[in-house]
Amino acid sequence: MNMWSSGKSSLCSAVALAICLLTLSATITHAQAVRVQNQSPSEMLEDGLDALADDQDDLARQLFRHLLSTYPGTAEAGRAGLELEDLDSFEAVPTVGQQQVRNVFTPENLTKLRHAFLIDAGDRVFFAENSASLGGRARTVVEAQAQWLKSHPDMIATLVGRADDGGSSANALELSTRRADAVRERLIATGVPANRIYVDARGNRDPLTTCVTASCQAQNRHTETVIGDTPQAQRSGWRPSQWSQSDLGSADRQQRAP
Repeated sequence: MNMWSSGKSSLCSAVALAICLLTLSATITHAQAVRVQNQSPSEMLEDGLDALADDQDDLARQLFRHLLSTYPGTAEAGRAGLELEDLDSFEAVPTVGQQQVRNVFTPENLTKLRHAFLIDAGDRVFFAENSASLGGRARTVVEAQAQWLKSHPDMIATLVGRADDGGSSANALELSTRRADAVRERLIATGVPANRIYVDARGNRDPLTTCVTASCQAQNRHTETVIGDTPQAQRSGWRPSQWSQSDLGSADRQQRAP
């Protein structure tokens, strides 16, 4: 009986491996599929993200699905699930010449979407002087931004970090980078895929306002979330939007919040 059970278990394992190899063989070689069996969750996720970066969507999808089935419940599996959702959302985009069109918006549509984003979530968060910590109200704004972005899975976001002119240019650039990164980390923690988020630290260049009073300088201590463009596209014509009119959009309101 024990020999039968052992043999049956070995047979099941062999069948499972064979099925896995057959599933993967449409995209990767036998040797690659065998290597996948010995990978850790982080290695498998990294391979999937690399495939995604190389526009090998089918391979990325196979790797993410295998990660979900092999290591369910892990942080890597959670990330793989988000990446699969993002990939699947692209399948619904109409095709032109058999090519999928991604993140293509007319200027009119993009303007409307940015206005909706401003009203629904708020487009910026403010920081205390020399700080990159998100306050309570600022976290509320970022979490609302995350929900909006998750409901619009074809949108990308660029986080434009800024600082006032109270210090050196080098210090301002470092501080604006940390401010943008703080928002990025919160968005990712709330479920926005990392590959949809760009960081563009501006330091004390390109200020929203030019002034000397403390209340006015506070307006330049922020991270602005711009949807629909990469930093490169923004630099070709995008300028900072005017003062936010959303309920959570003022430096004074956010900094007074717990």
